[in-house]
Amino acid sequence: MRHLITFILILLLASCTKEEVQPDCPSGLGVGDLLRLPDDTALTLVSVQDNRCPCGVECVWEGYLQAVLTDGDTTLRVSTQHVSDSLGIVDVVYYRQFPIAIDTVTLLTDACKPHYPQEAYCISFVLSDGE
Repeated sequence: MRHLITFILILLLASCTKEEVQPDCPSGLGVGDLLRLPDDTALTLVSVQDNRCPCGVECVWEGYLQAVLTDGDTTLRVSTQHVSDSLGIVDVVYYRQFPIAIDTVTLLTDACKPHYPQEAYCISFVLSDGE
């Protein structure tokens, strides 16, 4: 009987799922990845600021997500929503005459949380050649 109880306890512990963030961003960029532009320059996705309505909550406004990109000298902030030019919450930014916008945002976890770690975000961008 003791072995059966031990086996059941081990089985229960093994079945507990821990939230796992997938290590790779299947399509798009994760924090620290490079966004390559048509002229062979690159911007690094340095952080994500998520101000969207949390899952499982009913909100009046959906909020916005802002991706922070840099080339080391210039920092750009592009959002999923255009809120205000004066606040810098815009949905298109320009770098070397290339318009950059967020296409999709994917969370690399199924957990419903009020805040996610930076490595949980996978963002794809839309670029134009500036012509």
